[in-house]
Amino acid sequence: MGCESSTLGSFETLYPMDGNYQPRLDKHQIHVILVTWEHIGSSMQGLGYDIIFQAMEEKPEIRDFFNNYLLKKSEHGSEADPEEYDFLIRSHGSGFVKLLDRLVQLLLNADVTGVHKELTELGHFHKQISIHKEWLPIFGAYLLGTIRLVGQKENFWNGQTELAWNNFIALIAWYIKTHG
Repeated sequence: MGCESSTLGSFETLYPMDGNYQPRLDKHQIHVILVTWEHIGSSMQGLGYDIIFQAMEEKPEIRDFFNNYLLKKSEHGSEADPEEYDFLIRSHGSGFVKLLDRLVQLLLNADVTGVHKELTELGHFHKQISIHKEWLPIFGAYLLGTIRLVGQKENFWNGQTELAWNNFIALIAWYIKTHG
């Protein structure tokens, strides 16, 4: 499942990753996210791999990052074992969608402290593994594009939905950037 090429431009234009702007979600946007996820969440399972694969296609350095990450953890020489590599990418993709699900559940329970804690830990983890912050808009754009395509397929997408998810993804990226 691919996303539209205009997605990257719209995400970076609305939310530049300079760290000076903290995205916010209002109550209506939280409601939109909760209702949308109720309709599309199960359809998102398995699509995390596609999001990561698309990002790696756009920015080969991301593929190199995952390869180097595996090499640091193993003794396979200069190439990561293909099965281990595939497992790492699939696991990370699955974790991507599971994180969204956890965050939506925290929003559902109005657990602002839980959202803050989860996203702060996510930022620290990304700092620990030396993720490049300039990759955040790429992942954000493909995540938004994938959610949009699933939402459209489920006939559950409009301008308010787009804005709510854009803000939510921008908030996640902001935490990774500023807490990492």
